Amino acid sequence: MGIASQIRTARLCAVYERLPVTVAITVVGGAAAAAMLAAGGASSAVWAWLGVVVALAAARMIGWAAFRCDPMRVSGGWWMALAVGGALASGLLWGMGSALLPVGHPAAGGVIGQVVLVLLLGAMSAGAATVHAVHVPTALAFIVPAGLPLAVHLALLGDRRHTIMAAMVLLITAVLSMVARRSGRAFGETVGLQIALAERGTVLDETNLRLRAEIDDHRATGEILRQAQ
Repeated sequence: MGIASQIRTARLCAVYERLPVTVAITVVGGAAAAAMLAAGGASSAVWAWLGVVVALAAARMIGWAAFRCDPMRVSGGWWMALAVGGALASGLLWGMGSALLPVGHPAAGGVIGQVVLVLLLGAMSAGAATVHAVHVPTALAFIVPAGLPLAVHLALLGDRRHTIMAAMVLLITAVLSMVARRSGRAFGETVGLQIALAERGTVLDETNLRLRAEIDDHRATGEILRQAQ
């Protein structure tokens, strides 16, 4: 297996190793967002949204369990496609959940709820950038669809305050996307160096074994010559 294939395998294993943490953060963040939106005057549909978030989290954990039980998991791109698809579905759920914002209910804390949701979404995206940075497509599959719908939703409200919040969401999305790309590149370089060092260590061990064998042969030959003399 070449270095590029080994790096892909390392990315795949790292994504699934960190998946339980990602799913747990998603569920906890979803529960906090649902409670905040409900308190701000959102409709009961917010709880249905939370139910879908939990259901998707359960499905992703089933995929995680299946991955661990598959001895051939490193042989194809199916598992990576599943990881990216799960992150994309989760990001879309968060992005489309912005439609549940309690707009038009300032007395119920709608404006504060919007600000808190922006900060919460930023924290969720930062977590995705950190946890999934080993594989950039998986990280971006959550960050971009989670941020863009909310930014568009806020921008369409038209007033200056919501325009500023939309700009904040876009800035957070852009910065975290760049962070994920750099972290993914750094992970690949680190794994590549580790693989190269391991291969060189193997070559050195083989060379040492050959040298020892040659030394033993020379000693045996010298002993034979001494006996002949």
